[in-house]
Amino acid sequence: MLLARLRVDIGTVEVTFRETPAAVPLAELLTRAVDAVVADPAAFGRFADVVLAVPPLRALYLGMLADFEDALRGLIGHRLRIPPEGERARLLAAAAVAGYRVGLEAWMTMEPRPDLGHVLRRTVTALVEPLTRAPSE
Repeated sequence: MLLARLRVDIGTVEVTFRETPAAVPLAELLTRAVDAVVADPAAFGRFADVVLAVPPLRALYLGMLADFEDALRGLIGHRLRIPPEGERARLLAAAAVAGYRVGLEAWMTMEPRPDLGHVLRRTVTALVEPLTRAPSE
């Protein structure tokens, strides 16, 4: 279940990167990717409820986000025309995944639960946007 979800999410992000014009800033592109991943908030909420409520599944899912980070690093490197193994691509991918994780965990504790997309857009942007203004490698 987790691996299948991760593969779908990576594919969704890849499509979003491919279909978004090059002029769109990275922070905005990542928020579009977040929107695409949580396009069905009810289904994603059910998935998150199960995964985050069961400690072994939660730990496995959070560990799998490292794979997501690797894929995202490649997409960011290609998009910004920087080495995907370079420090900047690594920092941007790590920031995006950390923002996603923090937003998801925060959303799980909120009552009533607000729009997940809004929470994730806010947390991802908060970490990524300042880094996009950093000088390139």
